[in-house]
Amino acid sequence: MSYNMTQKIEFRTYVRGYEPKAAFPHSSTFARLGKCIFLLQKDERLQRTDLLIAQFGGKACLGLQLDMWTDSETHTVYAAVTQTMCIDPTEDPGSTAAQLFLQSELIDFDVFPETAKTGPNIRKWFAEDVLVRNKIPCLAVISGVTPDGAADGQCGLALIPDIREKVDTCLLHQLQRSVLYSIGLAGKTSKNPDAKHLLRKHNRVVMLSRQALAFGKDVKKAQTAAGVPEKNLLTLETTAVTRWGNQYKQVSTNCVLRSGIDPSLEKYQQNNRNNKEAIVENDESEGGSKVGKAVAASEIGLDTLEWDQSQEIEAFLAYPYDIKETIEHAGICTGSQALILLHDLKEKCCRAEAKLEVKEIPSSLSLAQRERAVLLREGEDLHSMTTTARSVMKEELHTRAFENRPSNSRLIQCFMSKQQDAKEYLSLNHFENSSLCT
Repeated sequence: MSYNMTQKIEFRTYVRGYEPKAAFPHSSTFARLGKCIFLLQKDERLQRTDLLIAQFGGKACLGLQLDMWTDSETHTVYAAVTQTMCIDPTEDPGSTAAQLFLQSELIDFDVFPETAKTGPNIRKWFAEDVLVRNKIPCLAVISGVTPDGAADGQCGLALIPDIREKVDTCLLHQLQRSVLYSIGLAGKTSKNPDAKHLLRKHNRVVMLSRQALAFGKDVKKAQTAAGVPEKNLLTLETTAVTRWGNQYKQVSTNCVLRSGIDPSLEKYQQNNRNNKEAIVENDESEGGSKVGKAVAASEIGLDTLEWDQSQEIEAFLAYPYDIKETIEHAGICTGSQALILLHDLKEKCCRAEAKLEVKEIPSSLSLAQRERAVLLREGEDLHSMTTTARSVMKEELHTRAFENRPSNSRLIQCFMSKQQDAKEYLSLNHFENSSLCT
């Protein structure tokens, strides 16, 4: 902003309008207010929980979820416990039946008090600290406990005799691990190196948009030139290991923006043809450098075949992503219904002969072109990396979510609660009338 602008009376009057005219309390007062609100919320939650336990006559009515993670820099271990229960049925004006909803809320979050995150330490902390602090009267009211995907959480909870048979598997964790194995991103040895190589190509394009701002700006300018309003401009999706479904969103966004990526990348490469360090990516080679590996400008980008393969990988990842969204955000998706969805994915969509709904890459960047045409590809016509991804996904899901479940007797719930087709549970309308898994 120029100096002359700040001297104008109109500007000074405008700025004075933002001057606070209230006397704010001391920071310690804010801290006490926050603590009081926390205690009031906890007291209200405990009253609701006591009422629910009384309604069930002390029988199982509470589900608990345990999640633990370690800060990679400080090595501090954090632990969180979430409580889930059915809230009162509500009458939907458009329905003739009452609908039960699940309500989940965080009941405990803190630094793990023990120095080592071992099974016995987790058992001690969970049984003697968490349950006591949250006034859970007895283990009989717990219908099930679901730890995250780590083995130490499973081990610790299994050491508590009265809930050993109630320890279940986190379906979201197992789905995510299955996805990563299927596209070659997990395991000491990649089970799908071709898919891993393709995804690295997509990631390079995104990294370039972050490390060479001119390229990212050109992709946005191309969208603007195509008549896309500012609010609808798309940004390339960065890779984030902790953001489940990130691979699908990255490939899908790149496919939509191909008409802007290719010419912008060609322009960048022409201006930087001798640049041997356009980006720096993780060096995954044995004994590789921790600071990363330089990638030349000429090595960034996808060819025609790779864009075609990307359409199939996008289509393959779409269904698992939608299942993740449903399990994670749909308030009526129970564990039994989640099993139905995973079974549908494993047995129908991962069949070698199953057709695949592939979205065409838009010919332009206009908003209208984002409504992409869908084509069915026969299973026998798919690229080898797609068929490999299907095979690995089926194997991983079967092992993780069905064969090695701590309590296989719960599979009975899957069949008892199946009152409609699995697709009816999904959150997106795209699958309601699709032939994705035909």
